[in-house]
Amino acid sequence: MSAQLILSAALLLIVVYAGSQLRSSPLVGVVSMLASATGNYLVWFPGQANAIAHALGIGRGADLLMYCWVVISMAILLNLHFKRRSDRELLTMLIRASAIAEAERDLRSDPGEEAQPLRARRPRVQPPARTRSRAAPVSSRRMP
Repeated sequence: MSAQLILSAALLLIVVYAGSQLRSSPLVGVVSMLASATGNYLVWFPGQANAIAHALGIGRGADLLMYCWVVISMAILLNLHFKRRSDRELLTMLIRASAIAEAERDLRSDPGEEAQPLRARRPRVQPPARTRSRAAPVSSRRMP
Protein backbone atom coordinates (compact mmCIF):
# COMPACT_ATOMS: atom_id res chain seq x y z
CA MET A 1 0.00 0.00 0.00
CA SER A 2 2.82 2.45 0.79
CA ALA A 3 4.51 1.76 -2.57
CA GLN A 4 1.23 2.57 -4.29
CA LEU A 5 1.05 5.91 -2.46
CA ILE A 6 4.63 6.83 -3.39
CA LEU A 7 4.14 5.84 -7.04
CA SER A 8 0.81 7.69 -7.20
CA ALA A 9 2.41 10.84 -5.74
CA ALA A 10 5.28 10.66 -8.25
CA LEU A 11 2.86 10.16 -11.16
CA LEU A 12 0.69 13.01 -9.91
CA LEU A 13 3.74 15.31 -9.88
CA ILE A 14 4.43 14.30 -13.49
CA VAL A 15 0.84 15.18 -14.42
CA VAL A 16 1.20 18.60 -12.77
CA TYR A 17 4.53 19.25 -14.52
CA ALA A 18 3.16 18.09 -17.88
CA GLY A 19 0.17 20.39 -17.41
CA SER A 20 2.49 23.33 -16.82
CA GLN A 21 4.36 22.53 -20.04
CA LEU A 22 1.28 22.39 -22.27
CA ARG A 23 1.96 25.85 -23.73
CA SER A 24 5.55 25.22 -24.74
CA SER A 25 5.04 21.70 -26.13
CA PRO A 26 1.42 20.57 -26.21
CA LEU A 27 2.04 17.12 -27.68
CA VAL A 28 4.63 16.14 -25.07
CA GLY A 29 2.44 17.54 -22.29
CA VAL A 30 -0.66 15.61 -23.37
CA VAL A 31 1.23 12.35 -23.93
CA SER A 32 2.95 12.69 -20.54
CA MET A 33 -0.36 13.35 -18.82
CA LEU A 34 -1.99 10.33 -20.51
CA ALA A 35 0.96 8.05 -19.70
CA SER A 36 0.97 9.20 -16.07
CA ALA A 37 -2.78 8.74 -15.72
CA THR A 38 -2.52 5.25 -17.23
CA GLY A 39 0.38 4.44 -14.92
CA ASN A 40 -1.60 5.66 -11.92
CA TYR A 41 -4.53 3.46 -12.92
CA LEU A 42 -2.26 0.43 -13.25
CA VAL A 43 -0.64 1.16 -9.88
CA TRP A 44 -4.00 0.89 -8.15
CA PHE A 45 -5.36 -1.96 -10.31
CA PRO A 46 -2.33 -4.12 -11.18
CA GLY A 47 -4.46 -7.04 -12.32
CA GLN A 48 -5.69 -4.93 -15.21
CA ALA A 49 -2.17 -4.83 -16.66
CA ASN A 50 -2.26 -8.63 -16.97
CA ALA A 51 -5.71 -8.55 -18.55
CA ILE A 52 -4.64 -5.93 -21.11
CA ALA A 53 -1.40 -7.83 -21.81
CA HIS A 54 -3.28 -11.10 -22.41
CA ALA A 55 -5.73 -9.28 -24.71
CA LEU A 56 -2.76 -7.99 -26.74
CA GLY A 57 -1.08 -11.41 -26.86
CA ILE A 58 1.64 -10.60 -24.31
CA GLY A 59 2.26 -13.05 -21.48
CA ARG A 60 2.46 -10.74 -18.45
CA GLY A 61 1.45 -7.22 -17.51
CA ALA A 62 5.02 -6.46 -16.45
CA ASP A 63 6.21 -7.33 -19.96
CA LEU A 64 3.60 -4.99 -21.44
CA LEU A 65 4.78 -2.16 -19.21
CA MET A 66 8.39 -2.86 -20.18
CA TYR A 67 7.56 -2.76 -23.89
CA CYS A 68 5.66 0.50 -23.47
CA TRP A 69 8.57 1.97 -21.50
CA VAL A 70 11.05 1.02 -24.24
CA VAL A 71 8.87 2.56 -26.99
CA ILE A 72 8.33 5.79 -25.03
CA SER A 73 12.04 6.02 -24.14
CA MET A 74 13.06 5.59 -27.77
CA ALA A 75 10.57 8.27 -28.85
CA ILE A 76 11.99 10.65 -26.24
CA LEU A 77 15.57 9.95 -27.34
CA LEU A 78 14.66 10.51 -30.97
CA ASN A 79 12.92 13.78 -30.09
CA LEU A 80 15.96 14.97 -28.12
CA HIS A 81 18.27 14.04 -30.98
CA PHE A 82 16.26 16.07 -33.49
CA LYS A 83 16.00 19.00 -31.08
CA ARG A 84 19.77 18.99 -30.45
CA ARG A 85 20.49 18.78 -34.16
CA SER A 86 18.15 21.68 -34.85
CA ASP A 87 19.80 23.72 -32.08
CA ARG A 88 23.28 23.05 -33.53
CA GLU A 89 22.15 24.19 -36.99
CA LEU A 90 20.63 27.34 -35.51
CA LEU A 91 23.80 28.04 -33.53
CA THR A 92 25.91 27.61 -36.67
CA MET A 93 23.71 30.08 -38.56
CA LEU A 94 23.87 32.62 -35.72
CA ILE A 95 27.65 32.38 -35.41
CA ARG A 96 28.05 32.72 -39.18
CA ALA A 97 25.78 35.80 -39.28
CA SER A 98 27.62 37.31 -36.33
CA ALA A 99 31.02 36.74 -37.96
CA ILE A 100 29.88 38.31 -41.24
CA ALA A 101 28.37 41.30 -39.44
CA GLU A 102 31.55 41.81 -37.42
CA ALA A 103 33.71 41.60 -40.54
CA GLU A 104 31.53 44.13 -42.36
CA ARG A 105 31.65 46.43 -39.32
CA ASP A 106 35.45 46.16 -39.27
CA LEU A 107 35.61 46.98 -42.99
CA ARG A 108 33.46 50.06 -42.54
CA SER A 109 35.65 51.28 -39.71
CA ASP A 110 38.83 51.17 -41.86
CA PRO A 111 40.06 54.77 -42.19
CA GLY A 112 40.37 56.06 -45.72
CA GLU A 113 38.19 53.43 -47.33
CA GLU A 114 34.60 53.67 -48.30
CA ALA A 115 32.20 51.21 -46.73
CA GLN A 116 31.35 48.33 -49.02
CA PRO A 117 29.61 45.07 -48.33
CA LEU A 118 31.98 42.23 -47.62
CA ARG A 119 31.15 40.30 -50.78
CA ALA A 120 31.54 43.36 -53.05
CA ARG A 121 34.95 44.32 -51.73
CA ARG A 122 38.01 43.27 -53.67
CA PRO A 123 40.85 41.81 -51.66
CA ARG A 124 44.03 43.81 -51.32
CA VAL A 125 46.58 41.58 -53.01
CA GLN A 126 50.07 42.82 -53.75
CA PRO A 127 51.52 41.54 -57.02
CA PRO A 128 54.49 39.28 -56.50
CA ALA A 129 57.92 40.87 -56.80
CA ARG A 130 59.59 40.25 -60.15
CA THR A 131 62.51 37.90 -60.07
CA ARG A 132 65.01 36.93 -62.71
CA SER A 133 63.40 34.20 -64.65
CA ARG A 134 66.51 32.47 -65.97
CA ALA A 135 68.94 33.10 -63.14
CA ALA A 136 70.83 30.10 -61.86
CA PRO A 137 70.71 29.28 -58.18
CA VAL A 138 73.21 31.15 -56.04
CA SER A 139 75.30 28.09 -55.22
CA SER A 140 75.95 27.17 -58.85
CA ARG A 141 77.02 30.65 -60.07
CA ARG A 142 80.63 31.15 -60.97
CA MET A 143 82.52 33.82 -59.17
CA PRO A 144 84.55 36.17 -61.44
